[in-house]
Amino acid sequence: MKPKNVTASPALDLVKKMAIATLIGAVATFIVLCAMALLLSVKDIPTTAISAMSSTAAGIGALVAGFAAAKLYKRRGAIIGAAAGAVLFIVIFIASLIITGAALSVSVLLRLVLMLLAAAVGGIIAVNMRGRRKKI
Repeated sequence: MKPKNVTASPALDLVKKMAIATLIGAVATFIVLCAMALLLSVKDIPTTAISAMSSTAAGIGALVAGFAAAKLYKRRGAIIGAAAGAVLFIVIFIASLIITGAALSVSVLLRLVLMLLAAAVGGIIAVNMRGRRKKI
């Protein structure tokens, strides 16, 4: 029998898994933002739609981060997913503070709620998915 890979503490294990899930969510957000930037360069889209498009990209990234975190943690999908969404929100918010100097506003708080809900849904989906079973 192979020994299980035991980490120093469950908290450290959770932090590692959360970091991996946040990175996956950030990459997904980046890919969606690049696709939307391409769409903006090809089509004539009003500038008022840019905020909605960036919120959509953040929501998709949070969904992916919540899904990845819950798949790695394998339980408590909504809580772990929402935590991954919160971490991703903090990363994106700090990046936007550094780049644009944007302050906390109502739209930022709405984006936080959107990301928390999307990540929680991603976590629930991940925990409730059945693994593939090979039939002989």
